Amino acid sequence: MSRASRQKSAKKQKARKQIRANGSNNQQEEKGWRDVLVWVIPLAIGFILTFIGIAYSTHKVFALWAVVGAVIAFLVFVLFLAEWYVWREKRVRRKFRIAFAVLSIVVVVAGFVWQSHIENPPPPRPPWLALTDEQKRGFIAVLASQTDTRERIRIGCPLGNDEVCVSTSPFIEVFKRGHFVVENDRVDRIHR
Repeated sequence: MSRASRQKSAKKQKARKQIRANGSNNQQEEKGWRDVLVWVIPLAIGFILTFIGIAYSTHKVFALWAVVGAVIAFLVFVLFLAEWYVWREKRVRRKFRIAFAVLSIVVVVAGFVWQSHIENPPPPRPPWLALTDEQKRGFIAVLASQTDTRERIRIGCPLGNDEVCVSTSPFIEVFKRGHFVVENDRVDRIHR
C-alpha cells in the first residue's frame, strides 16, 4: 500500500470516528435532556401548586418573596440538572450561567414591582352618593341659580336596596336649600 493511500485511509477512518462521536454526543445530549425533564416537570408542578397555595395566604408580602425564592431555587435546580446531564463544555456552561443569573435578577425586580402594588393599593373610591361639603355647596349654588319656575321633585330609590335609600336621604336637604320643593319630604321606594 502506498503512503498516499494509507493517508487517505487514515483520513477516512478519522472522519468515521468523528461522525460516530458527533452522533453519540447528540444521543448523549438528547438523553441528557430527557433526564433533566424527568426531574423538572414534577418539580415545576410542585412549584406551581406551592405558588397557588402561597399566593392566597393572608401574608401577601411574605408570600410574594417565598414565590420569588421558589422560582430562583427552581432556576438553580434546572441549571444544576442541565450542567450535570447536558452541558459538558465550560464555554456552554458559562453562557447559560450568565443567562440564569440575568433571569434571576429579572425575577427579583419583578418581585419588587409586584410588592409595590401590594403595599400601595389604589385608593378606595369614595361612596358614589356621598358629597363632600364643597360639592354640596357647589350643587346647592347650581340649584339656587336657576330662575325658571321650580317644579316639585320626587326623590326615589329602588325597593329592596336600603343602602341607596339611606344614601339619597341627604339630597332632600340639598334640594330644599336649592329652593326646590321635595314631595312628602322623604325618599320614596319605587316599585319596578
